[in-house]
Amino acid sequence: MSGFSNGGNLDTARPSAELVRTLDAASGPDRRYAGLSDDELTGALGRWAATESWVASAKLRAVTELLRRRGVPEAGVRGGLPVAWREDLTAEIMAALRLSRPGADKLITLAWSLAVRLPRTAEALEDGIISELQARIVQDATAVLDDEDARTADAFLAGQLGDKTPGETGKLAQQAAVWADPEAAQARREAAEKYEARVNAWREPNGTMALAGFGLPAETALMAEQAIQDRAAAYRKAGIDGDADQLRARAFTDALLGVDPRRQDGTGRDGTAQPGLRARITLTIPYLTAAGLVENPGEAGSFGVVDPGLARRLASAAAAAGEAAEWHLTIVHDDHKYSVAHACPKSHRKTKRANRTGEGAGRTAPVWPASADDAETAEDLGTAVLTLPGGQILSGKVHPVPVTTCDHRYETDRHDPSPLLRHLVEVRDGTCTFTGCATPASRCDFEHSVAWHKGGKTCACMCGSRCRFDHQVKQSPGWEVVQVLPGYHEWHTPSGRSYLQRPKNYPV
Repeated sequence: MSGFSNGGNLDTARPSAELVRTLDAASGPDRRYAGLSDDELTGALGRWAATESWVASAKLRAVTELLRRRGVPEAGVRGGLPVAWREDLTAEIMAALRLSRPGADKLITLAWSLAVRLPRTAEALEDGIISELQARIVQDATAVLDDEDARTADAFLAGQLGDKTPGETGKLAQQAAVWADPEAAQARREAAEKYEARVNAWREPNGTMALAGFGLPAETALMAEQAIQDRAAAYRKAGIDGDADQLRARAFTDALLGVDPRRQDGTGRDGTAQPGLRARITLTIPYLTAAGLVENPGEAGSFGVVDPGLARRLASAAAAAGEAAEWHLTIVHDDHKYSVAHACPKSHRKTKRANRTGEGAGRTAPVWPASADDAETAEDLGTAVLTLPGGQILSGKVHPVPVTTCDHRYETDRHDPSPLLRHLVEVRDGTCTFTGCATPASRCDFEHSVAWHKGGKTCACMCGSRCRFDHQVKQSPGWEVVQVLPGYHEWHTPSGRSYLQRPKNYPV
């Protein structure tokens, strides 16, 4: 395939179905590219990347057409597309592509922007000149502009991005946005400083955590960054171990917590309030892991999966909070990993400590793995009594969780559930029952699959956890939810597709 060599006729070929067939043939049945030189293999790699952009463009065009069909005509039209669309379009894209709600919204916005505001960027993507990531970067940078200025910035960028990295693309796109309307750029910055300042925390892939501030005034952020740098340098001078990044990270968190490891009195405190684990999170830990007998992972609220060592550390921190810790117990099926019974025990501690912070209590839920036989007779388990490694004794009545079967013991003739029914449904579902939605069940509506005023029962087998957005989606034209088994929610979309959401799988 000499055409893929540098300067060959295939080396810069426009992506197409024919090019895909040629690339597929050149790769061979085992994808070893037999007969291609390094030069030709590199050319084929470049054409695969261009084809990837071409496919992304086609996918976005499909989203554009679905957007057109779900448009709200009375809202108006720009560039041949509606300026507003039905909110449940997001849910359709979520289900079809297994995206989060923000991910689906971003995809719809990108498709609309390329079609209406950024025609040159859309053309470069279809021609395989730029990647989908670069197109997103341009869209993000120009989102603050009106349509005319966005097209001005789009024209400014045309022909400049083909050999640029994503980082270089971002700088150019930001430059284009400011160049298109300098006065508006200043106004946007000032508005963002006033209304968009925030601090976010999230789990990183390696199990650590990130903490970052956004929308900060530039001069304040620069001074704060310098203060961290100065503190890290002082740590190094004091002989504290760590490389430059480690010392900067420690200086950052120490400053927030009021900790100074250079203090000579051994307390490490600098006079500010004592830090502690006071956030209201649900910490889910297999009981045998908490006891140190097995090494299965746990889960910590929106943070996600935690390794066994960190799970035990968090459990200890929560236990040290005294009365601030609220313990629950979930019995999990050995094979299927869903909840089969749950207890809300009272915790009898050797040392009782008042919550002096006045802030939300931590919530810790050790998971007690039960056998399948125990699961089937959960109603006969009576009172569960467990002693945690720290000496806390947990006891409480065990309630079976209605999953796969339901004896209607928690049913009520009222619209609103009892606190126990709501709690057990939240334990069973874990999150919103729409596919791909990660909103915790505790923050969701308790919602009837069949409307209560239309004969729906307030029972675990006919109700589930739905976030407010997906609750409204369910009520949109063409949508239906059927609970085929207790805890198994089947969503039917206006397109005629079906998606099944199962009960939460617990980490045991």
